[in-house]
Amino acid sequence: MKKILFLSIALICWESSARPLTEPERLAVEKTIREEMKDPDAAKFYHQDYPYPDSTHMYCGYVNGKNSYGAYTGKQLFTAFIFPSNGKQELNVASFDIDSSTGKPAEPEVLASMCASSGYDIPVKKILFESVNKSRKDKKIPPLDKIYIRN
Repeated sequence: MKKILFLSIALICWESSARPLTEPERLAVEKTIREEMKDPDAAKFYHQDYPYPDSTHMYCGYVNGKNSYGAYTGKQLFTAFIFPSNGKQELNVASFDIDSSTGKPAEPEVLASMCASSGYDIPVKKILFESVNKSRKDKKIPPLDKIYIRN
């Protein structure tokens, strides 16, 4: 009985750190991600809670956009780093979806591991699982469960 009570309290405390994006954060993230899309006006966003805003500035969500043929491509994971401007009310957002060295989209496995390292419970490749959990531990975020290992 004590174990169940302890687990319930731990889960409530763990969930209480997550929060939805604020409206200024949502607008800044969407603006940044739209800038990378072929048809920015057609973007459909699927936002998640910000799981550990005090431990990391990494935000992850999904976007469905149109390709060159005008068809929707399906939900794609995106990553954004949200940080305030120096002493200003506005926010700066940087996207990691485009590899700056090649100009090509970042590998989905890399994006997934970045998000998982920041507290999102999403599948990662088996080879990245240990480093993801080390990063989560360093940020005082509970480890990613083994059910999220992907081959």
